[in-house]
Amino acid sequence: MAQRLVRRLCSCRQQLVSDHAYHRRLESLGIKDSSSFTHTYQARGCSSCENTGYKGRVGIYELLMIEGQIREAIHSGLRAEEVWGLARSAGFPTMQEDALDKVKEGLTTLDEVQRIVPFNLMTTERCPSCSRELMPAFVYCPFCSASRVIPDREAKP
Repeated sequence: MAQRLVRRLCSCRQQLVSDHAYHRRLESLGIKDSSSFTHTYQARGCSSCENTGYKGRVGIYELLMIEGQIREAIHSGLRAEEVWGLARSAGFPTMQEDALDKVKEGLTTLDEVQRIVPFNLMTTERCPSCSRELMPAFVYCPFCSASRVIPDREAKP
């Protein structure tokens, strides 16, 4: 289990229609379809929150249940990346996804989430051979051993 706490928006928050810049910001975090983010929320401030715009905290969670296929993979000695890939293919929700759900619900802001939750781990790609999720650092797919094309590494001699 992993947990982070972010500041909760006060009830005085302001709801705005999300604009093109907000959607580009979401896409820069690795969100391929940002169309469900129709609104954005921002802190305003009132006497209840002492004009901060935030009141209390909300938890951002990630919980991996060690059972079934995951348990077998761990006992058989698979690498952490392979276990992570199995979990993701079984629908394991990441901390980043939970954080974005809380942003979408208006419980906190994207700025607050980006301040606390690491999003560089969220950008994943699919293997061109077996279509399973790959972490950014992978040069080869741990599932089928196919080579991954990484533009930055190809440009270097």
